[in-house]
Amino acid sequence: TPDPLPHDLIDPDRSLLAQLEEDAINGDDDTYEWLIKEAYHDPDIMSLCHNFRIQIPDNQQEQPPPVLTWEEIERGRAGLSGTSEMPLAPTVAERAFLALARDWQAEVEKAPKASVLPRDVDIRALACLLLAVEWGEEFTGVAREQMEANRVTAAERQHPSWMNELPWRLCQSANIMGPPPERDAVQELTANLDHHKSSIRCWMMEIGWFAFSWLNPVEAAVRLLNNLADTLAGPFMAAGLAARFFDKPESFLAFARSFTPPESFKEQYRDRLKYVEEHGVKAMQAPFWQSEAICRKEIERVILGFQRAGEHRT
Repeated sequence: TPDPLPHDLIDPDRSLLAQLEEDAINGDDDTYEWLIKEAYHDPDIMSLCHNFRIQIPDNQQEQPPPVLTWEEIERGRAGLSGTSEMPLAPTVAERAFLALARDWQAEVEKAPKASVLPRDVDIRALACLLLAVEWGEEFTGVAREQMEANRVTAAERQHPSWMNELPWRLCQSANIMGPPPERDAVQELTANLDHHKSSIRCWMMEIGWFAFSWLNPVEAAVRLLNNLADTLAGPFMAAGLAARFFDKPESFLAFARSFTPPESFKEQYRDRLKYVEEHGVKAMQAPFWQSEAICRKEIERVILGFQRAGEHRT
């Protein structure tokens, strides 16, 4: 809706268009400014401008004012903020996600491209994934844009970039329709739970802990029990993650006893499974629970750092 013509320009004895026409002929500057401003919104005014050869700048004639996001409105950017369809207000989870995701991006951009990322940077990525898994369906386009920005930042690194991209691709999959196990990023995670390289395999299992509700439990458990049988690094992490797909430790152990490992690793598998039975599933899961506790503490730190609505740190 165009802004009303200023009161001192209106003559109640004439129609608006008649008055505009006369003012346009007489070259009234105030009317010219109003016409140029409002021509985009009203086809009659636009027609009047064309009739009297009033030049409307291209950006006003062809480009509508930007429709703002909630974040742009909070920052006071000019645009369409008073429409009938106001942007969705962000959840506290989305605000926390943005703060952590932007911290991650800033730290990664400072790090040498060939270096391994520090642990505190990985923790921020995992905390963001936790938020996306639990709350991502309610995130707005602001968070989705940041996910893509972080994915691109990760892709620019020389160290196997796909493994650093994967948390952000998983975050993006929170808004993809269809069963989670069928999403590309989830399938890539599942396929690499038993990766031949130990550092990548352990990272995939750690990511899998936070995204476990999206995984195909049977396929994931089989890959993880293969890890228990034949890997040197992280075999008991694998058992702890596999156990998370079962309601009770007893159900997991029953499944694990029925599993047939590779022939050459049967004895090692039996010995390791016996160790799991003796020490308990909780002991196998302890490293994961510790990482999750650190991530939730990071989320809490960010949330408690918000000043008040509209004055959060992002």
